[in-house]
Amino acid sequence: MHLLSSSTSSPAAKVIADVQVHCLRPSHCQTACAPGRTVLEIHFNRPMAPTIHIFGDMPEVLGPPTWNDARDVLVIPVMLAPRARYRLRLNAGTDAGFRGEDGQLLAPCEWSFSVR
Repeated sequence: MHLLSSSTSSPAAKVIADVQVHCLRPSHCQTACAPGRTVLEIHFNRPMAPTIHIFGDMPEVLGPPTWNDARDVLVIPVMLAPRARYRLRLNAGTDAGFRGEDGQLLAPCEWSFSVR
């Protein structure tokens, strides 16, 4: 298990459903991803605070995660291992890092994909 996290704790924050993931690349449950260097992308429905929290079977991270200018797409450069299956959790448990600019949390969600 690996953890990719950058967060500040805010015990008063509430989970509110309007912060959502619009798109994941590779897509959730995708099979036969090509092995090798690529990027993971998480597209949100709104601008996000710069904090992140990803827990689970993370591929090898090749560099720092970066946000686009609108801060609604997070890109993580990774190396996908042949025949690997990755299962990631965003905002797992009480360590919630993904939040909108206004502090509203992304509800915990899972993301899995496999490599040929």
